[in-house]
Amino acid sequence: MKSRIVPFQGNLTFVHREDKQLFAAFKQAPARYIKAGYPAEVTFNTIPGHAYRAHVVQVNDIFAQGAITPSGIMKYPEQIPHNGRILVKVELDNPSLMQGMPIPSGTDAHVAVYSPKWEMFSIVRKVILRMQSWQNWVFEG
Repeated sequence: MKSRIVPFQGNLTFVHREDKQLFAAFKQAPARYIKAGYPAEVTFNTIPGHAYRAHVVQVNDIFAQGAITPSGIMKYPEQIPHNGRILVKVELDNPSLMQGMPIPSGTDAHVAVYSPKWEMFSIVRKVILRMQSWQNWVFEG
């Protein structure tokens, strides 16, 4: 987290001592099929070739357009780069697999949530997720 006076100029950095949390941003249309408890998978760009099982813990029902800045002014949709994204908190099923792995805060990842509504497409999504993960070996750096 950063506290800043001028955009793009950080003057203070807050470092959390909490355990790292994993959030994924989904567009509105697919987010309507995501519910707490649904199975998920996560691949990290810093760990190519591995997919980790996870599950949805929480679906935040607020968009950035509904956020108020610390000054009390509501954000305009034009100021928000990725409009209409819902944040979904995901937890790994076996977090001990991540010990010693290069996962700094802010690491990019791909998250797939498997809804029973679209169960027939889950195998296709699993293949695509793994192909994206293997691309991190090929196109590294």
